[in-house]
Amino acid sequence: MGEYAAPLNLKTLIMTILLVGKFSFRDLENDGKHEAIIHKIDKCFQCDSIEDAEELGELLLSDYESYLVPESYKGSINLKEYYE
Repeated sequence: MGEYAAPLNLKTLIMTILLVGKFSFRDLENDGKHEAIIHKIDKCFQCDSIEDAEELGELLLSDYESYLVPESYKGSINLKEYYE
């Protein structure tokens, strides 16, 4: 007899990423495009949902300059300054 394996729960495998650190945000009205510029990533968190990530990001603003939830960001994400 083979071993029984419980079916995978995909919800527990799919996590939302929260980045905290130093980011600049450009908006369409002032800069002509939506863009997040990543200057420095201090920490990366895995959250259960976009809502959880955004809530945690707001709470962490007392310790970090800014946060980004890439999955929910509608603009482009610029890593150029991060790698310089």
